[in-house]
Amino acid sequence: MPRQFKGQSPALTFISKLGACYFSRFCHQFLQGLLMRTYSSMQNLNISTHSCSRFTEPGKPLMNILFKSLFEQNNKVSSYFYIKYPDRVRRKLSRMIHHGHENLQIISDFDWTLSRAVTKEGELNATCHGIFERDPEITNEARTKLRMLKQTYGSVEFDKNIPNSFKIPYMLEWWDISHRVIVSCDIHKSTLRSTVYNSNLQLRDRVPEFMAELHKHKIPVVVFSAGLGNVIELVLEKEGLLYNNVKVASNFMNFNEEGLLVSFQSSVIHTFNKAFGSLALSEEDRKLFAKKRCVMLLGDSLYDQHMADGLVEDNSHEDVSDEESSVVLKIGFLNGKVSF
Repeated sequence: MPRQFKGQSPALTFISKLGACYFSRFCHQFLQGLLMRTYSSMQNLNISTHSCSRFTEPGKPLMNILFKSLFEQNNKVSSYFYIKYPDRVRRKLSRMIHHGHENLQIISDFDWTLSRAVTKEGELNATCHGIFERDPEITNEARTKLRMLKQTYGSVEFDKNIPNSFKIPYMLEWWDISHRVIVSCDIHKSTLRSTVYNSNLQLRDRVPEFMAELHKHKIPVVVFSAGLGNVIELVLEKEGLLYNNVKVASNFMNFNEEGLLVSFQSSVIHTFNKAFGSLALSEEDRKLFAKKRCVMLLGDSLYDQHMADGLVEDNSHEDVSDEESSVVLKIGFLNGKVSF
């Protein structure tokens, strides 16, 4: 169920301004720099790398390049970002580099974060739930119901005059009714696979390279999504990105022995309860993620900033040593027009 990143939040580290595709390229290049400790990994950003090609002191040249690209005004790269607290970002980046990739984990939303908000053809990209609205095998009645539900409850989700605590019952109702509509369509596992594989749900540029790099260096990734876990896994499978370092915490379907969809798992993950999404992970996975001191968190909604809650506590703003610090670098993708 689509959401746009709206407004500003002091808790968000920095925001990509309208250049989300360019920004996903930057995320990939930043990761390469952190992993490889090379100047050359940042060359695609057209930033001067002086005469050296490798780090003489781990982290230092990379920090210089990152700081130059992010914090110097009137350069090509910084025009794509909004950073409210530059000093805080400097501190976070420095500590992430100090800890190294061995202590890094990625926590990301899926719809309109790992996936595009707008397709290459200029159309609104499908979401996990949205693919059913366009699926020819779904009845017209079911598609109409799903669209009406989005119109009705979507207005509640984005209404700034309604407290979030009041919205939660409506979100649970929305997800519950939507899931029942989907179940009523007698979807088979093979049909679901065909639906996803034939959909035009597109990932952002450089996401395949980003995920491949994470897998290569055994950096764990958890995808927290209020969408559909089965759909996310099929999209990643289709793109060859369902690696063993990737965990999906989302709403999963239950199929019977004949392969027919009969229900959804009872613990619903919706827009406003992602802080508890870690409970959907196994005990073993939670322990693994809790050991990693640095998080790169990616989302497109103000509510996505809480996805690391319960896994890692960010103390980078406190007066602690680098060795004792834990860092959550929160990155927001701006999919709409907002004045800063």
